[in-house]
Amino acid sequence: MLKRLLRHFAFTWIVLCAVGAGNTVLASPKEPRHIEKEISAYPSRVENSQSELKELDTGEPSGVISLGQALALAIMKNPGLAAYSWEVRAAEARIIQASLLPNPEFDFEAEELGWSDARNGIGSAVMYFVFSQMLELGDKRGKRTSVAELETDIEDWEYASKCLDLFAETTKAFIRALAARKKMASSEKFYQLAKQVFQVVSERVEAGKVSPLEETKAQVTIAGTRIELERARRQWDVSRKRLAATWGSISPEFEGVKGDLEKVSGLPRLDQLLKQTAQNPDQARWETEILLREARLDFEKSKRIPNVTVSAGLQRFEQTNENAFVFALSIPLPIFDRNQGGIEEARHNIRKVEEEKKVAGVRIKTELSSAYQILSASYFEAMALKKDVLPAAQRVFDGLSEGYRQGKFRHLDVLDAQRTLFDAQAQYIEALANYHEASVEVERLIGQRVDEARVAKGRREEVSEKK
Repeated sequence: MLKRLLRHFAFTWIVLCAVGAGNTVLASPKEPRHIEKEISAYPSRVENSQSELKELDTGEPSGVISLGQALALAIMKNPGLAAYSWEVRAAEARIIQASLLPNPEFDFEAEELGWSDARNGIGSAVMYFVFSQMLELGDKRGKRTSVAELETDIEDWEYASKCLDLFAETTKAFIRALAARKKMASSEKFYQLAKQVFQVVSERVEAGKVSPLEETKAQVTIAGTRIELERARRQWDVSRKRLAATWGSISPEFEGVKGDLEKVSGLPRLDQLLKQTAQNPDQARWETEILLREARLDFEKSKRIPNVTVSAGLQRFEQTNENAFVFALSIPLPIFDRNQGGIEEARHNIRKVEEEKKVAGVRIKTELSSAYQILSASYFEAMALKKDVLPAAQRVFDGLSEGYRQGKFRHLDVLDAQRTLFDAQAQYIEALANYHEASVEVERLIGQRVDEARVAKGRREEVSEKK
């Protein structure tokens, strides 16, 4: 008896599950997308970064590090990026949840449990064993899964933006560390130079050619250059900690950074760069945003079609020892609520996203124009300092120093020339740092390297000429 009932229950459950599964196709798990590979790779700014990533020790780096090592450490160990990667995985899990069928329900009901003499307790009961399954019509599950997949695509774009933000932040910190290291070397050079000048002044004071006051002035100059050197060392220590913070470290152990701060490329044209902003994930994501809003509109429209609940089971008459099948169908009547508000809200959200896309485009191009102005100003300043100011200041200092040894010039003239040369060198280093930082900002806004944008434009022009 019991075995026969269980067989009936199993058969009913299988039939209901088959009907429910036939309503829509169960979505397969979505393969993870590496969306940063779909845009021009900003990390290619660093040569051999992939090999450095594989060979890099996961511990705290020591010695002299390169930009490639710094980026590799940041991408592996930055806690903010690691935290957001879990957000991407959570979004992928929502796809699985959205694709699942509603669970079936089992109902048990007993009637006519007698208490009088005419009813023999449970022996006269009528029992119901019913399985119910809700069937989602209108392809709700498929549309819900599409929404979840597009939401995951948005998280992919967000992750790509986070990666580029981290690359830009790490590169800027590395540039500042490189500039601080160069300033420290320059301060050390001028400190030694001040001591050499002091030696010359001391020799002339001993020879009675100049007043001892000149020696005091030279000592003051030495003290000033030593202060500048200590300031440069503190700036270097601060820049080391800021760079190490990009990979989550508070106690950096590396001793130096290697790179060519004086490597300067020619300026690209602004109109060329403005055409490359589509590579920026902050801009490229809006096409996916519109698709997501449209998918949500489709999902809201599908809610107009009511779901059907199918129930089937057995009715057991204990008094007569008989069984009977029972079947029920439940359909909500969409008379008042046809999800009118949800559909209208989804339509308004589409228009909202279209306007937000325009705002994002204007914002990115405005920021690119501002970064380009800084880039061009820093470029011309660095070129002028390198070609004109620094050589002239060096010649003046060398000439005055030699003339002072011969008694042709005053020591005050030598000090002025020395200060001019020192200030010009510091200004040159700062201009180089500003140039490279602005270049990083430009590359972040176009989503690729500036020279790669030039190459891509050249290839397009070649193809158009051949046509």
